[in-house]
Amino acid sequence: MTHDLLKNIIDKTDSRVNAIEICDLRDNTYYALIHLTNSGEAFSIDSRPSDAIALALRAKAPIFVSDEVLKKSKQIEITEEGVPADKSKQGKKWKDILEKVKPEDFGKCKM
Repeated sequence: MTHDLLKNIIDKTDSRVNAIEICDLRDNTYYALIHLTNSGEAFSIDSRPSDAIALALRAKAPIFVSDEVLKKSKQIEITEEGVPADKSKQGKKWKDILEKVKPEDFGKCKM
């Protein structure tokens, strides 16, 4: 897979995936950045969110969504504490599902 190839190249060049950021939402299209370091130099690369997330899972890197994207999303409200809250039926369904997921459940996913 392309994501495995990219991860191997990053590893062989002594680079590191620091984080993935879903950074923008324009015209119903999400945009992402892959934040990397190499030889102490930090840099970011534009990416499709699906590719960035696949890479983050392989690199065990954190995945973030900017507040701006959450605000632009019609399903998400930001509480006074700055915490995103999905008020839709689907959001509540996913909240229930995700609250029951354990870290060991992710080992069952086939990549």
